Amino acid sequence: MINDDKPIVRKIDGKFYVFGTPWMGKSNIGQNTKAPVKAVFVLQRGKENRAERVAAGTVFKEILEATVVPSDREKMAVLLSLLDEFFSSVKLFRLTCNTDEEAVEIAYNAAREVL
Repeated sequence: MINDDKPIVRKIDGKFYVFGTPWMGKSNIGQNTKAPVKAVFVLQRGKENRAERVAAGTVFKEILEATVVPSDREKMAVLLSLLDEFFSSVKLFRLTCNTDEEAVEIAYNAAREVL
């Protein structure tokens, strides 16, 4: 895992990459590395374990809340344009899971779909 809380996503030469940062979550999991972004998994607690492909509109709120949002109108327009391009280039999933080991298998199998 590159970062379990606050990774940075950058567009370089037309491709999106995720970078590790020193700001890690409670698990303190992270690496000083980068990798191309192929998919985004939006996590949600649930009673059942499942991963489903979703449209950008269904996870936009959660992704925007995890983004540094500029207060300047012009910069916000640039961010929204960039997010539109990002959503068109990666697969989006909602991963609903509980604490069972099955949740790991569900996530792993969904991730294999994009490799």
